[in-house]
Amino acid sequence: MTEDEIIDTYRTKFWIEERQWFVQCDFNNSNEFQIACFDLFTLPYNFNRYFYRHYHHSSASTNPYNDDYLVFDRVKYLIYEYKFPPCNIHFPNIRWLSLSIPFNDKFFTVISKFDRLNSLYININYTLFDDSVAPQLQLIVNQAPHLRLLGLRLWEQLNDRTLLKEITSNSIRQLILQTYGRAGSYNDEECTDLIHTPLGRQCETLSIKTKNRKNILDLINMMPNLQALNVECDDDTLSRRYMGDETLQDNKNDELIEWLQNQLPSTFIIRRYTFYDYTIRIWIR
Repeated sequence: MTEDEIIDTYRTKFWIEERQWFVQCDFNNSNEFQIACFDLFTLPYNFNRYFYRHYHHSSASTNPYNDDYLVFDRVKYLIYEYKFPPCNIHFPNIRWLSLSIPFNDKFFTVISKFDRLNSLYININYTLFDDSVAPQLQLIVNQAPHLRLLGLRLWEQLNDRTLLKEITSNSIRQLILQTYGRAGSYNDEECTDLIHTPLGRQCETLSIKTKNRKNILDLINMMPNLQALNVECDDDTLSRRYMGDETLQDNKNDELIEWLQNQLPSTFIIRRYTFYDYTIRIWIR
């Protein structure tokens, strides 16, 4: 069934004249995964989230005055993936954005203002990484005076994290660094590089995965403004086995927690989050 066939069921007197409802259907078809799905909603768009997928995307609407409803001003949370086709929708009030880069020149017709943006998550596939990534990211950051959180999701190791060395911002205070694949953990050299980047020096809250526990101490001792650290560690023996021991709730029998408590001041609060991952949270006091 196509989007036109779906939308034709709403091109009736009952919907348009009696109910005075205009309906739009966004149809997403992925040849790669052999799936098709669609989003059906009334206009104007009244939800605060919108997911613009990277699959083949087309739309159909019962609205004869389509331009009047292309501004989705209630959307605050937007996921905008790579390989997207031209999009005529405009989002003027985005506060949380997940974006795949590099993007094409049509992107700034979709979001032309970033003055309300406070959280930005960047997804980078190593097959698409090129010299345009850092300038594009910096261009967005420069237009986002209230941006507090920057998350970087990298697929495989990319040029020893050179991206972090190039980005500057006066407002960013929280970094979430995720790298998928075998090279996903920051080693000694990469932690040192992070510490000396502009974003590293001003970072107050950091989420990261490290190669060893010494990296944790280096980050705490050498990042001058760090107040909270969420960290996973490759040499954490507890993360390699099933976490079913209830005694872990009070940090007993947790070798890495005990080691950190012996290395750090007693004023620090150190907890492990055991609900679905092995993250250790450290509040620096």
